[in-house]
Amino acid sequence: MEKKLVEKGWYDFELVKSAWFEPEEKEYWVVADPFGRKHLLDPGHYACYGLAPGKAFRGIVEKLNCQGRTLIEPEHPRYKLGQSYWFAVRALLPAGHGGQDSGPEYALLDEFGQERRAAARCWQTKAPLPARLLCRVDRILRGNFFLTNQHHDHPKLRTGGRYKLKVEAWREVVDERHELVLELTATAPDGCAYRLPLPEEPPLPRPTRVEALLADWRDGLPVWNLLGNMSKKS
Repeated sequence: MEKKLVEKGWYDFELVKSAWFEPEEKEYWVVADPFGRKHLLDPGHYACYGLAPGKAFRGIVEKLNCQGRTLIEPEHPRYKLGQSYWFAVRALLPAGHGGQDSGPEYALLDEFGQERRAAARCWQTKAPLPARLLCRVDRILRGNFFLTNQHHDHPKLRTGGRYKLKVEAWREVVDERHELVLELTATAPDGCAYRLPLPEEPPLPRPTRVEALLADWRDGLPVWNLLGNMSKKS
């Protein structure tokens, strides 16, 4: 059976040479895979990678399309997928900065001085600008980072604290087990709305306030555990 690359597989590649392509008037790297096939890589995305003709590198096959083009992403020399790192914070960009539907984002700098972006949580838009932000590198594509904001140095809410939350809405959602469950959206003392899964159907009439324990933090958001005493008064 003919050996070939598999999507999302990691392989050792060799950067064979640079080549100029007239139709696009652009320079590309010619890359050889372990099975002897040649592929093209845009060097403009990888200035800080230390790659040059004659060098080998490890990379992931991000995509194989029907036209035979292979999208190869070299492994970053510093930042690894699934790992968390501190990034310097340059600014907090307001909602709408990148278009009508764009939310608030942190403009960050990595160790090479490259600008990166990470979504800001509601509570972070109300807090002082931090000097650095902890983020997980979920994906790197064409040299661009896809980061998950994990920073949880909240100025008001603390792990282990009990808080009164104002219920804003109730709705049915499909959970991770593909089951229909009831979920509520409630506003915490920081003025931000959070989604809380319900372990059981609440009494009728449904309460307008709930008490919850801030059990932990996950990806910059509090993990709430609802407590039993729900107030029916607004």
